[in-house]
Amino acid sequence: MPRKVSKATLALVFFTLTLTLSIVGMSAMFSIYHPSNEIFAHKLNYEPERYVLLENPDNYTLEAIKNGHSAEFCSSDNTNIDEIRSANAEQFGFKQFYYKYNNSYYDIGLVAIDRFPPFGLPLMLLAGIVVSASALVILTLLKTICYVKKKAAN
Repeated sequence: MPRKVSKATLALVFFTLTLTLSIVGMSAMFSIYHPSNEIFAHKLNYEPERYVLLENPDNYTLEAIKNGHSAEFCSSDNTNIDEIRSANAEQFGFKQFYYKYNNSYYDIGLVAIDRFPPFGLPLMLLAGIVVSASALVILTLLKTICYVKKKAAN
């Protein structure tokens, strides 16, 4: 005859599963929703008045020149286009300027892309972690107390 599972054991299993899924969900959320950057480049069909020579562009800038935009990347340390813009902005009175690369002119910029999770998702996952952990502690204490009382009675 199979042994009957108690309600407390089922609750322990349920809260352990909820806790595990909440922690996995929180980890997945942080791997999906993170700020990133992208470089865009638009080729001009005229010679602008204000431009700087782009001598040694990084891989993301080259990709943007080739495709119109680069792949997303997490750290702005992966490109030097922002430093080039900052270093040359003062000479043009902080007005719009462009870049010359391989005898072509480009409007190049760095775009920050912020991805945020749906408003309630982090709250639900955090609540799942807090409630499940608390319930596990309470249920474990209750089962321990019942076990000790049962042993003391025998």
